Amino acid sequence: PVVIYNTMSQLFQFIDTLIAAGISTKVVSIVSFISSISWTMQTLGTGLAVGGGIIVARHFGSGDMEMVRKRISSILFITLFVSVAMTCIFIPFAKPFLTLLRMPPELIEDACTYFIIEVAGIVFLFINMIYYSIEKACGNTKAYMWCNLLFSILKTSFNIIFVYVLNGGLTALPGATLLAQVIISGIAFSRLFSRKNPFRLSLKYCSFEKPFVSKLASLSVPVFMEKFIFAFGKVIVNSMCAFY
Repeated sequence: PVVIYNTMSQLFQFIDTLIAAGISTKVVSIVSFISSISWTMQTLGTGLAVGGGIIVARHFGSGDMEMVRKRISSILFITLFVSVAMTCIFIPFAKPFLTLLRMPPELIEDACTYFIIEVAGIVFLFINMIYYSIEKACGNTKAYMWCNLLFSILKTSFNIIFVYVLNGGLTALPGATLLAQVIISGIAFSRLFSRKNPFRLSLKYCSFEKPFVSKLASLSVPVFMEKFIFAFGKVIVNSMCAFY
């Protein structure tokens, strides 16, 4: 299932690139610049998802289902707090942040709008990342595949509708992504809060004791740093290319 999704994902990304290219070369430039920044920011969610998935998988493998439920609830609420904090930091300072990264002046106004919509979607993106990691940790790779495929189909469909039917501009692209992320988050929460789910979320099961947080950090930070350094290198390259 994971291989099938990764293969299909590349196809949908190619289609999205064609849609962006069909709007204007200016849009392609903005999408390229902002995408590298978004990818860098997403590495924090990736690190939490990998670290959290390892912890959940360990308890699931040992058969301690009560601890699995505690860890799922704790990891999701930590991720929710982190993602909301990121949006509160980056949305108000979108323009100074892009200026610092040397976004070309002639593109910065449109880029700010695009970037703000992208950042607004981080909350839903991080929630979905954690949900996917939980499903994989419990061996349910089919749910991971179907949810990701559904997201790709929704995103591409919304892009086509917004751009070609409604004649939307630049904001249609991040808007389509945000809407698709929201729908997947709705599915994730419906499954995680379902009474039929033995691992359903609950605030009373949240536990943020130091040993657990330290273990989560020790597993997540190396993954985050490896991906962040690579992604930030792309941001630096784009900043240098802005001179041309």
